[in-house]
Amino acid sequence: MKKMMWSFSWQEIKFTELGVKLNFFRRASSKFYSKFYNELFRRYETYDSLPSVWRQIKSNTANEISKLIESETSVLSVGCGTGYVEKEIVGKLPKLSIDAFD
Repeated sequence: MKKMMWSFSWQEIKFTELGVKLNFFRRASSKFYSKFYNELFRRYETYDSLPSVWRQIKSNTANEISKLIESETSVLSVGCGTGYVEKEIVGKLPKLSIDAFD
């Protein structure tokens, strides 16, 4: 049986606080993401101000991904969100070129 999972908040930002109508049966709209990222960047001015537990998890992810790619290559990252994982990977592999799209 397939288990369904969904979130009601990210980075301590409750989706209900964004003033965007949400629908359980549809993907979030571009308006949702626009409002979410506006609120995210209002609350957290730098990567260092994001929750440390979240940053550690993402840094661990970046570390594992960086083991799988060559340092002088190009990578396409789709759905990168804040770009934190990509920033961490480039920190480990500075000759890497990443095109990131959310």
